[in-house]
Amino acid sequence: MTPLYTKYHNTDILIGSDYPRSYFGYSPTEFNLEDIIKIAKAQDCRVITKNGKRGKWYIKAKGKSREYIMEKIIIKKGKAREGVFTIVLDELLN
Repeated sequence: MTPLYTKYHNTDILIGSDYPRSYFGYSPTEFNLEDIIKIAKAQDCRVITKNGKRGKWYIKAKGKSREYIMEKIIIKKGKAREGVFTIVLDELLN
């Protein structure tokens, strides 16, 4: 079952991750959203960013609190270029 999430269009938050692969991103031709959600959950990362239509997936916010993540979303919401979006995994925030 896919976890619940909230999607923020034209939004990219710059929250680091301790997960080494997240720095380089995941190819959209090799990984779909469900794959990325599974990887994020396994790494306790709460945020997924897609860097444009053909851009890579990035997982972020390992171990960050809901308050911290939402504070960053409020600051950056709608300020990224068209096609960039951020997903916050609600399931991990409870």
